[in-house]
Amino acid sequence: MKNKKIFLYTPSLHPGGVFNSNKLLAQGFAKKGYKVKIITNRKTDLEIDGFEHIHLNAGDFIRPFKLKKIILEEKPLAIFSNMQTQNISLALAKIFTSREKINTKFIGFVRNSDAYVKYNKFYKLPLRLIINKLYKKLDKIIAISNSAKYDVIRTFFLNDKNIYVVPNPIEISVLNELKK
Repeated sequence: MKNKKIFLYTPSLHPGGVFNSNKLLAQGFAKKGYKVKIITNRKTDLEIDGFEHIHLNAGDFIRPFKLKKIILEEKPLAIFSNMQTQNISLALAKIFTSREKINTKFIGFVRNSDAYVKYNKFYKLPLRLIINKLYKKLDKIIAISNSAKYDVIRTFFLNDKNIYVVPNPIEISVLNELKK
């Protein structure tokens, strides 16, 4: 049987853009027949109904190891991470699983276009170079806009070969309601 597991990895579930985007992605993948699991760093009161949730409950250093364990046990088709910290944890998990025979795709989302403003200091150059190496480990990077794509390329010295622009999903019914 073909692997139909997709994991969405997010910092935590709070009302807002990342929550809404992950909810729509989870529902969309489920409609296509995929079994979707939501992985979060911490448990919150909010969950995406109808989906299994896995809470890592770990600090920055331990998260990649917990992700590795989950990935090796479940062997998902793909895991999508949201936000820079999760992208770094996911890239490290990929490095830690590199000796295993899994076909999981590791995909990071870039949702902001302010990295250059945050990291454009000479003393942050080593961190930018480390993030460059880690982002290159991801199979794909999805930017939600051209400005987010340009920002991640400029900030972390990446080429655009594996960076794709896919805007956030929107719920058409909400737009139709707003038109009334």
